Amino acid sequence: MKEIQHEGPDGFYKGEIARDIKRNQIST
Repeated sequence: MKEIQHEGPDGFYKGEIARDIKRNQIST
């Protein structure tokens, strides 16, 4: 699986950061 660019609240989350943010959002 390649590192896909995910647009978060700020619109610049990528790779591991995007995954971390997504996991955090799902956890809450």
